[in-house]
Amino acid sequence: MLLQSQNDQLHLLPALPRAWPDGQIRGLRARGGFEVDLRWRAGRLADVTVRSLVGNPCRLRYGPVTRELETSAGQTGSFDAELNPMPKP
Repeated sequence: MLLQSQNDQLHLLPALPRAWPDGQIRGLRARGGFEVDLRWRAGRLADVTVRSLVGNPCRLRYGPVTRELETSAGQTGSFDAELNPMPKP
């Protein structure tokens, strides 16, 4: 499983198959009006981009790390493996 969304939480790579050590996926739709792009390397999150489609708050979770987000419609944010914000190019 690449993404689990429930309530206001987006759980990233909760059950990545071992057969997929490296990869990426774009455009996953999540509850609450979010679109998620994920990249992973050696079985671990490399980075994630989250687009808010409607402006709801959400909580990103990867392993024990959690980040609270307040969003507005159309807002996009990118985060590293520790869910720290990444600068926009």
